[in-house]
Amino acid sequence: MKPKTCVLLASGFEELEAVTVIDVFNRAGLDNTVISLFDDLIVIGGQQIPIKCDETFMNIVKKDQLFDGIVIPGGLTGVQYFI
Repeated sequence: MKPKTCVLLASGFEELEAVTVIDVFNRAGLDNTVISLFDDLIVIGGQQIPIKCDETFMNIVKKDQLFDGIVIPGGLTGVQYFI
């Protein structure tokens, strides 16, 4: 069974950190899900680049879904949503 991983995005995330991790996880064949912290699947990064997520955080919570690993990309604005 493949490890389940997720990348959790909030507005202002660092695009390079997010996209690099998503790419590496996909190349490694992991079962990776990109999650929006908000109700919208489109999240805008710190350099105004939009990323379309697979799921919203609330949908994941409702499904009671668990992950083996979670990545939260940096970005000054984005990380403040997690503090």
